[in-house]
Amino acid sequence: MDPACKGGKAADMEAQKDSDKGYNPEECPVCISAFDDVMQRPRNLPCGHTFCTSCINGLKELGHVTCPNCRLVHVVPDAGQFPISYITEDFIRRLRGTAPASLLGKAGKDAGEPVPSLDMQPDVKGAECLSRAIRSMLQEQEEKVLATIRGCQELQVQLDHYQTSLGVWGEQQQHLEDRLQTLVDRSKGARLLVRQEEAQVEDKRKQVQQGEQQQHLMLRRLRSVTSRQEAFEAIDDADLLADQESQRTQAWQEMFPKVPTVATIRKMRVTSRAALKAVQTMEAALDAKNMEENTENAEGTVDTEGACGDDEAETSAPAAPPSTILTRLEALLAPTLEAEDLYLLMPPTRSLLEAGLVFATHTIEGEKRYAQVSLQDDCLYLHSLQDQRPPPRAAVVPIDEVVPVAPPCLVFLDLTWPDSPPCRVLVRLIPDTPLGRQFIWLCTGERGPCYANTTFFHLKYSGQPGERVSGGDYERNNGKGGSPLLPDLDKGDYRESRRAGAVHAVWRGDDRSNWNSNFGILIKDLEEEGDPVDTVFGEIEAGMEGVMEAAKQYYITDVVVKDCGVVLWAE
Repeated sequence: MDPACKGGKAADMEAQKDSDKGYNPEECPVCISAFDDVMQRPRNLPCGHTFCTSCINGLKELGHVTCPNCRLVHVVPDAGQFPISYITEDFIRRLRGTAPASLLGKAGKDAGEPVPSLDMQPDVKGAECLSRAIRSMLQEQEEKVLATIRGCQELQVQLDHYQTSLGVWGEQQQHLEDRLQTLVDRSKGARLLVRQEEAQVEDKRKQVQQGEQQQHLMLRRLRSVTSRQEAFEAIDDADLLADQESQRTQAWQEMFPKVPTVATIRKMRVTSRAALKAVQTMEAALDAKNMEENTENAEGTVDTEGACGDDEAETSAPAAPPSTILTRLEALLAPTLEAEDLYLLMPPTRSLLEAGLVFATHTIEGEKRYAQVSLQDDCLYLHSLQDQRPPPRAAVVPIDEVVPVAPPCLVFLDLTWPDSPPCRVLVRLIPDTPLGRQFIWLCTGERGPCYANTTFFHLKYSGQPGERVSGGDYERNNGKGGSPLLPDLDKGDYRESRRAGAVHAVWRGDDRSNWNSNFGILIKDLEEEGDPVDTVFGEIEAGMEGVMEAAKQYYITDVVVKDCGVVLWAE
C-alpha cells in the first residue's frame, strides 16, 4: 500500500473523529469554556489549532507546548504568549452581536459601565456573600477540575491516535497477510507439482519394470529353443521387443526431469527458505533488543526503600518524565539500524537521516550518550556525543560499529566566532599515530572529553611565514590543560611539512615529551630554509579559508569549536 494513501486515510479518520465530537467554535476545545476578552482569549498555535489562554498556559512545559489535537510540539515565543486569534474573536463577536472591547473601553469607563466581553461574565452577586477563603477554595477546586478535564481530553487524543494507528496497522497487516498467502499458495502449487511428478515417475517406473520382466521372459525363451524354426522366430521377436524397449527408455530419459517443474520447485524452495531465514533473523534481533531494553530498565529502577534512607541519592536522581500512551508507543516502534544500512543509504534510512532521526549510542561510566548522524551535501556526519536523549521514534546504532578505530579517516571541526556563521573544517588524519587515534576520540567524545565548545587559545607568528593557531585544551582553554587520553603520544611515526593546513602536535613549554590534547594548524607556508614541522598527523582537506579568517579575529579566544565529529561517508 502506498504510504501516502495510508497517511491520507489516517488524516481522514482523524478529521472524522474531530467532526464527530462536535466542537463549538465559541468554546475552547480543552476546557469547554467560552472564549472571552480577559483570561479565556483565543490564541493560535503554529499548527493552526486554537485554545484559550488559560489552557495554553497550563500546557507549557520547559518552554514548549504540545498541541492537544495533533501532538505537535511548539516552542513558546520570546514574548511568552502565542498570538491572539483576532479572526476568531471577531467571528464570535459577530455571532453574539457584541462590539470589540477596544472600541467600548473608553466609553465604558467614561460612563461608569463595565466593558462587555466575548462571553457574559458569571454573576458575582451570589458570591459576594461568601468569604474570601471559600472563594479561594472554589477557585482552587475549579482549577483542579479544569486540569482533570484537560487530562481526560489529553487521554482521548492519545487514544484516538492509538486507535488510528491500530486501524492503519490492521490494513498493513492484511496487505502483508495477502502477500504471505500468495507465497503460501505458490508453495502449495509447487508441492502439487511435486506430487504430480511423483505420480508420473511412479507410473513410468512400473512400465519400465514390466518391460524388464518381458525381457527376462524373452531371455528364458531364447535359452529354451529346440528347433531351427523356433530359433528364427525367437530371434525376430527378441529383436523387435528390444528395439521397442530401447526407444521407450530413451523417450522416458529425455522426459525427465522436466525443466519448468524442477525450476518452479527450486524457486519456491529458495524463496521460502529465504523468507523463513529473514523472519528468524528479525525475530532474534527484536528479542535481543527487547532483552537489552528490559535489562536497562531493570538497572535504571530505583530501590524505593534504599532511596528513602539515602537523601543524597534521592536528591540527585532525576525525575522520570511522565509516561503516556504515545510515548510508550513511540518507544516500542523505535526503528533499528545496522552499520551497513548507513553506508547503503537505502530510501528508508535516507528518510530517517533527512528527518534528523538517526543517532549513534555509546555508554561510558554507566551513562548512555547519543551522537546525531546527519546527511549533508551527500556526506554522512557523526556529531559529538551529547547527554540529551534522542527524539521519539529515532533509530539508533552502536557508535563502535560506525566510528573508525584508527586513521586514516576524515574528521570535522565546526568553527564559529562573533558575527559569523559556522565554518566546517575537514581534517584528514593520514598516518595511524597515537595523536590521530586520540584526535578521533576527542572529536566524538567516546572517552568523555571532547573538542566541542573549546576555543583557540594562541596565535603565533601573526602575518609571517609559519603563522599558526593552537587549540584543543578541553580543560582550561589556555594551553595549560588538555590531559592526554593515550600514553606515549610521541612514539608515533609522524610526518614533516612546511605547507599551510598541516595539523601538528603542540606541547607545553619547551618540553617535547609533554604531549597532550592540544593541536596546531599552520596558517601560512614555512620558508624553505626554515625547519619543517615534524609532528604532523593530519592536514586540512576543506575549510582552510575559514581557518584563515578565524586567525584574523582580534581575540583568538573568540573562535569556538561549536561542534565536531567524524565523517562516516563522503562522495
